[in-house]
Amino acid sequence: MSDREHARSPIETALEYCVYAPLGFGLEARSLLPRFVDRGRNQIVLARVIGKYAIRKGSEAAEGLLGPAGAPAMSLLRGLGLLPPEPSPPPPGTGGTAASTTPVTPAGPNGERRAVGEPTVPVGAPAPAGRPSPPFPAETLAIPDYESLSASQVLPRLEGLTAEELEAVRTYESATRGRKTILNRIAQLQSG
Repeated sequence: MSDREHARSPIETALEYCVYAPLGFGLEARSLLPRFVDRGRNQIVLARVIGKYAIRKGSEAAEGLLGPAGAPAMSLLRGLGLLPPEPSPPPPGTGGTAASTTPVTPAGPNGERRAVGEPTVPVGAPAPAGRPSPPFPAETLAIPDYESLSASQVLPRLEGLTAEELEAVRTYESATRGRKTILNRIAQLQSG
């Protein structure tokens, strides 16, 4: 502590905390509140992503450990809403694709339709070799419409992200497209 802090009287200290601090906050609130709101929103999005990922991985691990003997327990947990619903088998005669209640975009230039957020890879096409499936949906990232953005559009948006959001983008990008420019920029931002 400095000599000035030791020399302050209790009245000066009370004046600083009861008058000056609230006044300073009131003057800065206009610029601080939007940042607090954005940060809070981003934390909730990240918590949801991590929670969904943990539930999915945990349920997969539990099903693997319990095997057929754990089916009643797993169905009870699904009934209580603690686990995601079990995917329904495809209806007969649909060629192996299940009917979807996912919203569909308007027809594209070639007349094709796809679900909102669905990649443009044709149904039934094999996944790209050497790349695992994404660990969580792109919609949960802090950058809206991430999948539709080019690397040059993503780069400026990275600077406003928290460390957790950067890590989520890095994880997603590594698991999907692996664009070096994005991954290198994230590495630079994470290193300081």
